[in-house]
Amino acid sequence: MKYSLKIKTNESGAYYYFRYGYRQNGRVKTKEVYIGEEKLASKIISDFSLKKPAIEKLVSYSGEIILSKIADQCHFAELINSIVKREAKYDIGQFIQMLTIERTLYKFSKWRLAHQFHEKTFFALESEIGKEGFSQDNIYNYMDYIFPAIHEIQRQLLEQIQIHYQVTIDELIVDGTSVYCFGTDEEEEEEPENDTAELRRTKGYSRDKRPDLPQINLTLGINQHYIPLFFETFSGQIQDVEMFEQFLTLAQSQYQLLLKSVRNRYLVFDRGNNNPENMHAIDALCQKWESFFVASIKSKMVKADLVALEEAALPEIYAYGTTTLVGKTIRKQVYGQDRLVLLYVNPTVRTQKIDHFLTFLEQLDQTIAAIIQKSKPEEEKVGEIKALLRQYHLITRYSLEIDNTGVKCTRIREKIDEKLALFGKYALITNDFRLAGSDIIRIYKSKDKIEQEFHLLKSLFEIRPIFHYRPNRIQTHFALVLWGVLFCALLKLVLAHHKLEFSFEQLMTIIQDGKISVGTYVYPAYKTFTIKKTLNISPELKRILKILKIKYNYFDIEVTPTPKSQKRGETAKRNKEIPEE
Repeated sequence: MKYSLKIKTNESGAYYYFRYGYRQNGRVKTKEVYIGEEKLASKIISDFSLKKPAIEKLVSYSGEIILSKIADQCHFAELINSIVKREAKYDIGQFIQMLTIERTLYKFSKWRLAHQFHEKTFFALESEIGKEGFSQDNIYNYMDYIFPAIHEIQRQLLEQIQIHYQVTIDELIVDGTSVYCFGTDEEEEEEPENDTAELRRTKGYSRDKRPDLPQINLTLGINQHYIPLFFETFSGQIQDVEMFEQFLTLAQSQYQLLLKSVRNRYLVFDRGNNNPENMHAIDALCQKWESFFVASIKSKMVKADLVALEEAALPEIYAYGTTTLVGKTIRKQVYGQDRLVLLYVNPTVRTQKIDHFLTFLEQLDQTIAAIIQKSKPEEEKVGEIKALLRQYHLITRYSLEIDNTGVKCTRIREKIDEKLALFGKYALITNDFRLAGSDIIRIYKSKDKIEQEFHLLKSLFEIRPIFHYRPNRIQTHFALVLWGVLFCALLKLVLAHHKLEFSFEQLMTIIQDGKISVGTYVYPAYKTFTIKKTLNISPELKRILKILKIKYNYFDIEVTPTPKSQKRGETAKRNKEIPEE
């Protein structure tokens, strides 16, 4: 609020007051807050700047106004209201925008946001919803209101982003993860018993290393700027290939225009998904959806080619920091189909692994020699050596026998050389024969972005654990978190255009620094003033606010009369709202 300090003069002298103009129901109004006659007012105004308030609390501020700016530029609340045609006590779009931003900044449960933290945010000072309106029941109700429209909201939100931010989607990167669940924060409900439910919390392969807990699977598509483009949730036990197929079906039905704008569509996955059945399904998916894949494969699939790979003769295909990769492409039958195979070497890793392995073999030979010297039956020595070799997966690379002189255990040179020849060598396959080796490695490394996105979701944005049981609330919970990530990714992109580069972690810390001080100044037998003003606007935060063209200096003043001033009726006379002609 922008107040101006005014002075009025009458027959009794000069007095000071703050004046603020605003609109209400289309009418221009003013608010005047009387401070006092000149001498007293000068002291009070000086106290506001120099004196510590008698009572003070800090309210979070900068994070709310920054993410609200990004959301407003996307017309987030407006498009929600245009899609969700429902009567509600509060503006549905504004409620969901406020909930999304608070959840993004503070990562608390819905109960804790409603009961403990909302009153400490700037929204509680400025929003018409207020503390009573932002209740746990209302949070759930408004989540339920938007659930049927989540994908339509996301689709229109992406259209706004492409218009306002001119975001290009050079590549669509798709992957899945699992998110574990705890209990329930909807105490009146039991876990659904309907086995045919579309979305169920079930146990399955846990990427969170928590096989003891039920989970939900999340599939996510992002672009090169970490912007969540679309997402879907699945029951915890679903297989990856089935999940990808359903996800691509959703994308084709809900996001046709978006998919057409994607220059290249690749499924990128690790060798853990590679088996003949999965690869056949992936081939079918790519053909159906006009997409491609890039995947790592186990070295044994192309062992002879990797062994024959001569590092010195290979061109450089990737360089970043201290990492350099060299390699070449070949065409080869893999999993029953003709593939483009990238064979490549990391020279630094190769040298390190060879040195480490040779040192380890020396130590292993010494351990074996010590076992052979033990005074025990030869068969027991052989058993102990075999167990040792199996422990290090070297049983086929040593010759072990008993002759007249005792136990003999020696390296099989050809087998050792074969293992040494594979160190630091890797292979990728794709069904896109247009790609150069440098393109294949770049696309494969794009999976690092979505893996980082999943890491951010599970750490910085705390998407887990899930406490909900209802499928609609589980999906809406994911939507709220991902919309928050989307706003942060857009903010990061905007700042990068102005040569300000931050990690997500750095950015979230900086934007939450700014506070509002709500301080009370008490003047006995006169008045009590409540002053709200900004604090902790650091140079970095100030620069971000200026880039976003946000006026960040906040000031508001309220006056509470003491019993004595009430008798004089002074407050009623001086602190009033006056319609302006």
